[in-house]
This record gives sequence, structure tokens and C-alpha cells, in this order.
Amino acid sequence: NVLRFDVSAFRVDWKDIQLLFLDSSGVGGTSNGGTARSQGVEWTATLTPLHGLTAVWTGAYTDAELTEAAPALYAADGAALPYVPKWATTLNVDYQWAAFGDATAYVGATARYIGERSSAYGALNFLLLGDPQVDLPSNTQLDLRAGVDFDRYGIEVFARNIGNEDAPLTFSGFTQTAPNALNGAATVPRPQTIGVELTARF
Repeated sequence: NVLRFDVSAFRVDWKDIQLLFLDSSGVGGTSNGGTARSQGVEWTATLTPLHGLTAVWTGAYTDAELTEAAPALYAADGAALPYVPKWATTLNVDYQWAAFGDATAYVGATARYIGERSSAYGALNFLLLGDPQVDLPSNTQLDLRAGVDFDRYGIEVFARNIGNEDAPLTFSGFTQTAPNALNGAATVPRPQTIGVELTARF
């Protein structure tokens, strides 16, 4: 009961897969993309070396791509499926102990990594870049927490995204903001956030 390890391999063959796209005017939608394949490995490792200390490591390697061209999406055979990173992993560590009375104190940290991936297909991306997709960089975030749980109430101090990671999570294509000026519209992680959370259970 100190170490538990689960691993699974998978393969999914898609037919008429539905995919997000952006047309040349920047309007998004869903289109059938023909056939595709997603295959890889997922794992979870749980380590409990001491009473109250738990570390959980999860991750996945995924190879996901079209297996035939999708001309309506400007996507060639072998194009990566949108927003599927090759590598993704999370490490979660928590330690808890009896504080006083019926209260339990704890500290913990979570580190998340999302590898490089490709955006949704876009006709405008193809016209401007010669590629229907935009490559998105990897993203790493670290969260910290500490708190005390009582019978019905709890208080937690947290710091999320302490490195202030701002690499884009999604990219929705190019927009024209001024004559001869084209910019992409992206979503980014919530910036560094420090706060206190109170909870009550009913």
C-alpha cells in the first residue's frame, strides 16, 4: 500500500470526426473532418510513503491526427487534431496531520504541464501562414495551498499560478484590428492569484 501504479494503452479510430474550424471571415463552427486516429498511453502513480503524505502523478502521451485530408478545413492527411498535446502531466502532493481537537491541517502543491499542441483549423491561418493551424507553446503552472479543516468548516490560503504563466491555452484565429494589421485572439491562464477561501458543509 505504499505505491500503486495504473497504466493503460488506447487507440480510437474516428469516422466523420467533428472538428472546430474558423472560416476566412473568422466565423467559427463545426465540420466533419473524415477519418482520424488517436492513440497513446495514460498512467497514474500514487505514492504514500508516510502517514498523511500522498503524491499522485498522472500523465498521458497522445498521438492524434487526421488519417485523410479534410479539404473543407484546409487540413492535410496527418494534420494534428486540435488542442491535443503530445505530453501532459500533473503532480499533486498533499500532507495532512491532526492539528488540535477535531481539526486537520494540510499543505499541498500541484504542478501541471501541457505540452505543445496545435490550434483549431482555420482558412485564414492557411491563407496567411500556409498552414491551417497555429502552434501553441507548452504551459506549466504551479499552485500552492495550506489550510485547516474542522468538522463543518474549513479555511484555506492559496496561491495559484505562482509563476504567472501566460502562454496561450487556445487560439481562435486572426482578427483585423486596423488596416493591414492582423492579430490573433487567444485565451490565457488566470494570472497569479493569492487568496483565502472559507468553506461550510451542510
